[in-house]
Amino acid sequence: MDATGTTRSPTGARAWTLALGAAGGVMLLAAVASIGSPGGSAGALGSVIFKAGSAWPAVLYLLGAHGLGRLASRAWRAATFAAPLQFGAGLAIMLSVSHLLGVAGLLHGATGIALGLGVCIAGAALACEQWARAARAGRRDSAQTRGGAWLAAAPAAAVLAVAACSPPGWLWDSEFGGYDVLSYHLQLPQEWLALGSIRPLQHNVYSYLPGYVEAAYLQLAAMTGAPRPLADGTPAGLLAADGWRTLSCQMLHAGLAVCAAWLVARATLAAADRWMHAGNRTDQPRIVNVACAGLSGAIVLATPWTVVSGSLAYNEMGVIALTAAAMIAAVDRGMSAPRRGLLAGALVGVACGVKPTALLFATPVVGLMLLATTPRRDWVRAAAFGAVAGVAMLLPWLVRNALHGGNPVFPFLAGVFGSAHWTDEQITRYAAAHAFDGSLADRLRLLVLCDESDPAGPRHRGMMHAQWGVFFPLLAAAGAASLLGRARIGAIVLGAGLAAQILVWMFATHLQSRFLLPMLAPGAVLIGLGLFSLADRGAGIRRAAIAVGAIGVLVQSGLTLSVYAGQRSSSPGLLLPVGTDFYAVPPPSSEEAEAGSLGFINRRAPAGRTVYLLGEATPFYSTGRVVYNTTWDRWPLGEAIDAAPDNPAAWSAALRERGIDAVLVCFPELERLRRSGYADPRVTPERVARWLESAAAPVRAWPGEGRALYALAERTP
Repeated sequence: MDATGTTRSPTGARAWTLALGAAGGVMLLAAVASIGSPGGSAGALGSVIFKAGSAWPAVLYLLGAHGLGRLASRAWRAATFAAPLQFGAGLAIMLSVSHLLGVAGLLHGATGIALGLGVCIAGAALACEQWARAARAGRRDSAQTRGGAWLAAAPAAAVLAVAACSPPGWLWDSEFGGYDVLSYHLQLPQEWLALGSIRPLQHNVYSYLPGYVEAAYLQLAAMTGAPRPLADGTPAGLLAADGWRTLSCQMLHAGLAVCAAWLVARATLAAADRWMHAGNRTDQPRIVNVACAGLSGAIVLATPWTVVSGSLAYNEMGVIALTAAAMIAAVDRGMSAPRRGLLAGALVGVACGVKPTALLFATPVVGLMLLATTPRRDWVRAAAFGAVAGVAMLLPWLVRNALHGGNPVFPFLAGVFGSAHWTDEQITRYAAAHAFDGSLADRLRLLVLCDESDPAGPRHRGMMHAQWGVFFPLLAAAGAASLLGRARIGAIVLGAGLAAQILVWMFATHLQSRFLLPMLAPGAVLIGLGLFSLADRGAGIRRAAIAVGAIGVLVQSGLTLSVYAGQRSSSPGLLLPVGTDFYAVPPPSSEEAEAGSLGFINRRAPAGRTVYLLGEATPFYSTGRVVYNTTWDRWPLGEAIDAAPDNPAAWSAALRERGIDAVLVCFPELERLRRSGYADPRVTPERVARWLESAAAPVRAWPGEGRALYALAERTP
């Protein structure tokens, strides 16, 4: 009742709240989008709103995933946390279906539109029917994680949304402008669309990875009728029609980041239910549950690394989302141990299909949580069910690789299953580049201190990287608080899982900070348990703990905003109005000199020239005929040198026999690859320079890029 004695409708109050929230969100988006944008706040906001239309395939995909989860509902029939388990299982099903459809060659043409859309629409219909039935019955989720705690992550969420509207390759210094996106996360779906199916490619070793999220990107292209790339100079596939489908892929991954944060919040409630509240979540005020769990999810969403990787068409957010869902399955007290093992194992299996390193990072955490909540007499059954389910979800990938190269896990375990089409030298070079050969002291130093020996300059490789913000200090404080409260068993289990992840990072990776991202899920859950433990100690400490948590999320959001604002010489929004045309579509011929090397070869490709990208492995924006290889794969020039070591003219002839009549060489990249030991040892910058001087004709150089184009035939463009 207000001051006039009029009773206010709860529905009206909610409507006002939603309206104010929407207005605030729009203002926040405008503020973020205007940073470095040539159109000011209004123009930048208009660009973001216009490009938001690219999100519909991603939204439909995620909505369909949630609906498909109903197909496996018998697995968690008695689960306490059914909603997050349904989404996790549905995401696993949808990603697996995308992969299977792609391998079967069904994601192209009219078939791709029908099946790609049909699967998503069917799942979305199931989800909408379920929600409508729940609304009619007046049912509400008993484990909600909505609330004001998420508002602290709003600035980071705005950065995530705006960054996902920027063309791939423009943002994020730590990712070298999204190098991996242009090399394989989007490049492989582009090639698979042209080929008609998902298959391993001998010039791109990353095509031998499971690629479940990349299969989802392929499905987005297929279901939206993307024209098949023909390498005739016309932007096609993901690049067609101003490249809006590339933004759809980025928005799908951004959506997975939001879903991962929500699943982590639910995992926090599940862990608190298991280890603190003995099945009774009402022994504290409901607002405490909402705030503590909400803050654990918000810290995931606000952490700069989440926004950096989440706004690119990467795959990390799929791993975090599925890991969080598997954590819920492992501790949900409503299911039997074998069912928990089965569901957790299946979710971890698909997480490995998203990124194989999930086997090393997700399995220890989920496994420890499962064993810690299972009677010893059921350990063998739970573990066996989990292992069988995990392998079953990976079986399509294992069979695909075995058929193409004999090694089901290529390029891994070459000593056991064989090296497929690679030489021993390639296997050795790849293994050396993906490992660290320093001492234990060196590994510990890089975990927390700066790498002073990096050729690119001193940088933090581990926990102290600026894009982690205050995550690890919050984790340490919350872990200590949990050990002193009712959540001590959960803290010990999660702490052991985090310790295992650190050991994996130290001894099974090449020590890059982004590879610690799998720690977000268990780490944020432990932060949530710390807040729950402090809330146990009285109203005063409860309020202080929640305030500190909210401040921590705000700090993370501020750091995320700061990282974004510093991109591209403080002009991160410069390409918001332009999009992918900046890269894929060169200006008119009168401006070719200013178009850059990529614009030049894209315009010249229709004239019939096939260009060999020497030293480059990021051909995504190339719309003409190009030949490339990742640095780990066989180099066409290296093979030509091997056949005639002292005859540069024969190298040119060998390349021409493969249909190549021009080469675009990037000398700085060649030097970087040589210095790091990543390059084919036969292809040195000095040898390349001598070859081009004697057996090729210069066409054009771009000194600012360090690139030059040479013709192997006698003619020039």
